[in-house]
Amino acid sequence: MPQFDTAHFPAEIIWTLISFVLLFVLLKWLVLPRIIAALEARTRMIREEIEQARIQREQAEAARLQYEQRLQDIAAEAKRMFDEAEARIRQERHRVMDEWKTEMKRREMLFREETEVAKNQALREIRSQTAELVTEATEKLLAQHIAQQDVDAVVDEIIAHLQPETPTRH
Repeated sequence: MPQFDTAHFPAEIIWTLISFVLLFVLLKWLVLPRIIAALEARTRMIREEIEQARIQREQAEAARLQYEQRLQDIAAEAKRMFDEAEARIRQERHRVMDEWKTEMKRREMLFREETEVAKNQALREIRSQTAELVTEATEKLLAQHIAQQDVDAVVDEIIAHLQPETPTRH
């Protein structure tokens, strides 16, 4: 085999070195620039994608913060509206209660007035009937007519004796 023949070693070494240098020069000038360009393009594309991802992440973070702020604003607005509604309900309840109390006081006063009027009317009727009875009884006893002034005095005296005995309602 000629490759193992020591006489051919120097020529083979020279041709191997020349082939290696040519291959190295070809690789360096033709293949490696294309590989380096492809790698640089790939690196640039990856960097751009990383930058885009970073920008999108920042935008997503900003959108999330904006969303959270909107949620907080909505929650605060809902709380404010709830508090306002609760305050209006309290005010309305107080107003209705005040109106009801006023109406109850007015009805109580009206009832007291009506009671007083009825009491006075009943006393007048009692006086009138008592006066008539006393007058009739006296006329029958004395067979004469008694003056109205005397009858009123007797009725007042009888009523004065009856009033402490009658219970009063409050």
